[in-house]
Parts: sequence; C-alpha cells; structure tokens
Amino acid sequence: MGLPLVDRAPCSEFAADASVEAVVSLGALAGMSEVQRNACVAEALRVLKPGCPLIFIERLPGGVPLRYLGAPSTAISESVFRGWEQRPDGAFSLVRWDTALGGQDPHAVGVAVKAADYRGPSRRAEKAAEKAAEREADKEAKREKARLPKKGFE
Repeated sequence: MGLPLVDRAPCSEFAADASVEAVVSLGALAGMSEVQRNACVAEALRVLKPGCPLIFIERLPGGVPLRYLGAPSTAISESVFRGWEQRPDGAFSLVRWDTALGGQDPHAVGVAVKAADYRGPSRRAEKAAEKAAEREADKEAKREKARLPKKGFE
C-alpha cells in the first residue's frame, strides 16, 4: 500500500505551480482510495500548465486478466472520469477516453486537459478539503480498529 497522499503537504519541491507539460498515470489511480485519487488529481492540476494534459491508462472492471490470474487486481470505474467531466470548478476543458482490450482485460486510455482558465481552489477551500480528508482518515482508522479482535476475546 502506498503512502497516503493527503497526509503530506503539497510537494512544492517536486514542481512549481503550473510548470509541467504533462502528467502521466499508468495504472496508479486504480490502486488508490477515493481520497488519495482526489489528492493526486489536485496535485496534477497544481503542477500542470494551463491547456496541458493528464494522460492515463487505467484498468477497468471486468474481463479476464489472463497474465495475472490469481493476483489481486485493482480497477477504476469509468464514473471517475465522468466526474472529471462534470467537475463544478471546470478544472478540465476536455476529458476523453476509450476502452482498450474490452473483452480480455479492459483499460481506459485517455486524456484530461487542464482548462486554460482554471485557477485552482482558494486557500479556504484547500483547508476545508484537508479537514475533510483528515475526518475521512480518522473514520477509516476507527473502522480498521473496530475490525481488530478485542483483547480477551479470542
């Protein structure tokens, strides 16, 4: 399991705001929780120059992954990409994808282009999102703790 992206401050050392020509995800988003995926997309939007693409190839549910029989597989729903199209902040001017290897091991192959006029969330919105992510992480920790066996009940 990867590091939780929401627990870290933005990687300002990685790349300055609006300084990157493209971000590419090759199966990374499918393995993330919704909170992690949202943080990852927010970071991609932060570093992308206006009009530049987030390119993705992500495994979709269904099919028979012939090469990985018996291995755990992660998949991402196409509703995630539809959500990018319908974002109220208009972050992406274009979101398009197609399905490759439909019957065998379906993958979404696509692009989401950062809108030229997207300015990102205000600091107030960022703080609210951070608090929401913290609450979600706390809930997940409580759920995980509840799943553990209680002392003395073996």
